[in-house]
Amino acid sequence: MRQTRGKVVLSSSTAVCAQTAWIQSTTIRNNIVFGNVFDPQRYRYVLEKCCLLPDLDTLAEGDQTIVGEKGVSLSG
Repeated sequence: MRQTRGKVVLSSSTAVCAQTAWIQSTTIRNNIVFGNVFDPQRYRYVLEKCCLLPDLDTLAEGDQTIVGEKGVSLSG
């Protein structure tokens, strides 16, 4: 985006949120943890904040459900 007026201030860190799906063909848990060390408390916090617990409850394998590349086995 081009600045048209005002000023731009950046904090010490920035993040990017891609607009295209990047879900890998692995478990839901692995897609959330994404290669980091599994921390059960932090993981539970993320599930709660993202309101994923009701969705995981509907899956027979819960967060161990395998999703296809780009989420092809998920809907909605």
